[in-house]
Amino acid sequence: MATPPDRCGYEQPVITRENVGAVCCWRPVWTGREHCIWHADEDEKPRAAFEAHPAEHGERLDGAVLRGAFLTGADWFVGGTLIGADLSGAILRNTDFTGTDVRRANFRNADARGAVFDGANVEDAEFVHTEVQGASFENALFDRAVFREAHVDRNTRFGDRVAYDDGLEAVEGEALVVTAEAGIWTYKELQRLFGENALPEVERRYYLREKDLRRRVAWLSGHYGRAVRLEAARWVTHYGTSPSRVVATSLVLIVACALLYPFTDGIREPATGTVIAYGPADPIGMTLGELFATLFTSLYFSVITFGTLGYGDIQPVGTAARALASVESLLGALLLALLVYVLTRTL
Repeated sequence: MATPPDRCGYEQPVITRENVGAVCCWRPVWTGREHCIWHADEDEKPRAAFEAHPAEHGERLDGAVLRGAFLTGADWFVGGTLIGADLSGAILRNTDFTGTDVRRANFRNADARGAVFDGANVEDAEFVHTEVQGASFENALFDRAVFREAHVDRNTRFGDRVAYDDGLEAVEGEALVVTAEAGIWTYKELQRLFGENALPEVERRYYLREKDLRRRVAWLSGHYGRAVRLEAARWVTHYGTSPSRVVATSLVLIVACALLYPFTDGIREPATGTVIAYGPADPIGMTLGELFATLFTSLYFSVITFGTLGYGDIQPVGTAARALASVESLLGALLLALLVYVLTRTL
């Protein structure tokens, strides 16, 4: 059916991952133009014209042309649809886009400081050279959104976790893979964004969220080998970010081995031939002095074995003690190398 001459008739081809279909704009044409105030292909349209024909709540304005428009503080777009809209160069300070669908929208060179995109869908949108300091994107969907050379600060909020992460346990199968990939991609994009803006603490937070998401996905998808490796990385190094965890793990290993050596055939001091072990008597049957001397010597041997120092003044006795010493020496070398790596990465 032909569009009446007094109606806009603009129809935006909608191509999204979940195609929502096109819609024909039935607004009255803007005086002397081919389309309405929202779709007329002009720059820097007057705010008064928008206020005279404001968007209704939940209205679809796909393909709206808002280049260079002054829309500071506007709340017309809440819950609406602006798929493929052109907001390049627009002034959007404190503008409310809560729950708005802005997929494939162009925010290039826009000033969106303090704008609110909470719960919005910004998938495939372009934020190139965009000012988003103090803006809020909590619970928004970001898959494939481009934040290139955008400007953020510590007050720019993307939430502690992205929306894909929060809903992960509710999906399975192919949907789990798609949701996980979207979440991982988003975390990596946020890391890059905050890294470019010299905010390493925020970058590190999203790095940890990405690794934690990968770990959860591994468990949920049945990749248990990968899940165990990620669990080990989580507890031992906090995904390569915590030297203190490596030190704590090393101390636990040293003390655990020190407590175990006396339960084997023991360790021997070659110079005196003395064997340090509990023997037929358990620790409860030893005096406090004997117990302290045994544990101190065992701890000393555990430390030099962990560090592969090998002074030779104490040697393991029997198969069990030798096996334990070999395992501790191997793990000690790995943990020391890991500590050097983590220190180098974090300093």
